[in-house]
Amino acid sequence: MPEGRRMLERFGKLGDAPYYAHTQWAEEGKPKYPAGEQYERIKAADALESLASEETVTATSAGTATVRFTMPTHAVSLLTFDLQ
Repeated sequence: MPEGRRMLERFGKLGDAPYYAHTQWAEEGKPKYPAGEQYERIKAADALESLASEETVTATSAGTATVRFTMPTHAVSLLTFDLQ
């Protein structure tokens, strides 16, 4: 990462359901070939959510930055950095 200030966005899944799309698929009756609104509901259940407001982080001359946050067990988080 180039040295300087960068914008960070964090996305992920939080909550009790470990497999959101699978849970929605089961609620839809486990269709072999979901289509239309059924497919859209399953797809929407799999989307990542914004977990925090954008924040600014500072990268060092070595190209590193430290970001600290807490997550529940088995949660997944995607970090995106604006490198411009």
